[in-house]
Amino acid sequence: APPCARGARCGAQVLREFVAEAEILKKKNLTDVRLALEEQREQAKASYQGFSAALEEFKARNATEATEGSIAVAGGTAITTPLAMNDFFQMRVAYENARRDREALEGLLSKTASARLTPEAVLGLPGLVQASPNLNSALQTVTEKEASLRTLRERYTDEHPLVKDVEQQLTALQTQTIPSIAKQSLEQLRSRENELDRRIKGASADIRAIPQRTLQEQALTRDRDLAYTLYADIEGRYAQARMA
Repeated sequence: APPCARGARCGAQVLREFVAEAEILKKKNLTDVRLALEEQREQAKASYQGFSAALEEFKARNATEATEGSIAVAGGTAITTPLAMNDFFQMRVAYENARRDREALEGLLSKTASARLTPEAVLGLPGLVQASPNLNSALQTVTEKEASLRTLRERYTDEHPLVKDVEQQLTALQTQTIPSIAKQSLEQLRSRENELDRRIKGASADIRAIPQRTLQEQALTRDRDLAYTLYADIEGRYAQARMA
C-alpha cells in the first residue's frame, strides 16, 4: 500500500488506542473516586456513631435529673419572660458550640502545623465542615485529586509530568488552601465566642441560671445532628459515584 495509506491506517489505529486508553483511565478514576468516598464515608460514619454514643451516655448518666421542659427561674421582670428565656438559652447553646468547635479546631491545627490537613482529619469536626462551603468544596477537590493521582500512578512513574502536576495540586490543597480556610474559620469562631460571652455576661443573674447539663445535652445533640448530616452527604455522593 502507498505510504500515505499506511500512515492513515497507522494514525487511525493510534487514535483508537488513545481513545481506548482514555476510557480505561476514566473508568479507573471513577473507581478510585468511589474508593476515596468509601473511606470518607466510613470516617464520617464513625464520627456520627461516636457523637451519638456520647449523647446517649450523657443522657444515661443524668437520667435521674430532669433535663427537659421549662427552665425554672425567678420571675417578675421582662428578661425572664418565656421568649427572653428562649433567646438567652439559644445564645448560651451557640456560645457552647462556638467554644467546643474553637477548641477542637485549635487542637487539630496544632497537631497538623507541619503536616498535611487531610479530609479524614477535618471530617472529625462536622460543625466546621457544615459552616464553611469553601472548606467543603476544598475537601471534595482533594478527594478528586487523590483519586486522579491513584489512577495515574498505576499507569505512570512518579516522575511523569501528569503525576507530578497532580501531586503539586494536592500538596497545595492540603498544606495551603485547607489550612488557610481552617485558620479563617478559627478567627471567626474566636470572634463569635467572645461576642456571645460578652452578651451572656450582660444578662441578669436569674436568666443565667440555666442548668449547665441542659446546655451540654443541647451541644451534644447538635454535634450528633451535624455529624449525621455530613455522613448523609458523603453517603449520597458515594451512591452517585457507584452509579456512574
